Amino acid sequence: IQALYLPGGYPELHTQALSENRSMLANIKLLADSDMPIWAECGGFMYLMKEIIDQLGEPWPMVGVFDAACKMTGQIAHLGYRTATLQLPCPLGMKGMKIRGHEFHYSTLVKEPENSQVYELTDRNDANPRPEGYLYKNTLGSYAHLHLGSNPKAAAAFVGSALKFGV
Repeated sequence: IQALYLPGGYPELHTQALSENRSMLANIKLLADSDMPIWAECGGFMYLMKEIIDQLGEPWPMVGVFDAACKMTGQIAHLGYRTATLQLPCPLGMKGMKIRGHEFHYSTLVKEPENSQVYELTDRNDANPRPEGYLYKNTLGSYAHLHLGSNPKAAAAFVGSALKFGV
């Protein structure tokens, strides 16, 4: 493979099985370390963290690409349409590119990644800006689900990153 896309989902429903699949965890970490383009959204982002803490407070080891942890809250932490404006180049494009999407998750960061924050995220009215999206080598992780139909150049950039990696 030349790239990996880890979309949203509900890893918190499968923390034990995910945590116990050590060969998969190690292989994905190796791919990230090798500079393969990886794009992980919401549940995929949670999977790439060091651990997910369930509602009972039990930590479950995950991939560890991002030295971060999230905790399940039992209530919606963020919900709504978003615009991401890239502040740094990443597998989805260059600085200044805008991509629309949405955010919907029940976890919060209890240990934020120290990685570079890739974009500024605003609400549906382009208000309330905050940094979001984290970059480790060529791996982008974020709570936001970005809709590539809002900016097809982002899809082309991700495919271009994959093709470049495969050379």
